[in-house]
Amino acid sequence: MASLAFVFPGQGSQYVGMGKDLYQQNLAAQQLFERADDILGFSLSKICFEGPEDVLRQTRNTQPAIFLHSMVLANALESLRPDMVAGHSLGEYSALVAAGVLSFDLRRSTVDPEVRHLLHSRDGYERLLRRHEELRQVLHRMDQHVEVDVK
Repeated sequence: MASLAFVFPGQGSQYVGMGKDLYQQNLAAQQLFERADDILGFSLSKICFEGPEDVLRQTRNTQPAIFLHSMVLANALESLRPDMVAGHSLGEYSALVAAGVLSFDLRRSTVDPEVRHLLHSRDGYERLLRRHEELRQVLHRMDQHVEVDVK
């Protein structure tokens, strides 16, 4: 039986137009983008969809944008239940939310010190670590030259 992994990206994966297609086609995506705009007090959706790129690249916009886009994608794929989740850098936070360890809260998506501590604490990371070996095996079976290293 095949295993399914969701691997969430970190900062640097942002691009102008991210999430716009999902927003236009999916009511749940629209609701998440609108919720994000309300929580943050500015139109993150407009920055994601229209840029400009230099504004999207600003950390205060990039981090919540990538987190939001990851959550929108995870929700759009909710009929698929991943066997494991992982993330790179900021994507660790998205993975923890997708795994149900943390709740969706864009105010924390800029990885404030409390969240940073949780991401690097043994308790907060435990669910991801349990699946480390399984993820490595799945990637190996996919015949990719990928190394998975959890520190």
